[in-house]
Amino acid sequence: KHNQRIQRAVKNMTSLLNDTLFIGKTEAVAVQLNPENLNLKEFVQVMIADANKSAKVPRKVELEYLAVNEIVLIDPDVLSHIAMNLISNAIKYSPENTPVQVIVNGNRTHISIEVIDKGIGIPKSEQKYMFTPFHRYTNVANVEGTGLGMAIIKRCVDLLNGSISVESEEGKGTAIKVV
Repeated sequence: KHNQRIQRAVKNMTSLLNDTLFIGKTEAVAVQLNPENLNLKEFVQVMIADANKSAKVPRKVELEYLAVNEIVLIDPDVLSHIAMNLISNAIKYSPENTPVQVIVNGNRTHISIEVIDKGIGIPKSEQKYMFTPFHRYTNVANVEGTGLGMAIIKRCVDLLNGSISVESEEGKGTAIKVV
């Protein structure tokens, strides 16, 4: 048990350091985009599997793939920051028996990923702080987190000249769409 706790703590600390370094790089404009051909459907499936592996309690994640192409031209590192944080947050803040929905759409050069959950939602009064690093909402209770996920998503979306929209109601869930 102690060994598992230590391994989990090391993993959490490494994740926090990597997230903090990434935020610093984006602020220093040190992130170079390296687009490459990527099988989007496989990529999202791997992100879903990885998010569930690292979750304390895995959730059913329903993938709806509507994209015209499976091969897209995008930076896989930047996209992985977006997809992993979106999916991980949805899993982390959702009740055990509710599925998370991931909808992927687009074509070779323009994609959208929407993640919908029926979780705790974001309080209206705190939504203005959504992309502020280290901000944690008052309703997260004992759910572990650093408050960096949404800040990283926003910075990655900005790097890709994209947009992000959020619909959330406390106690009813959140839908986040990245284009």
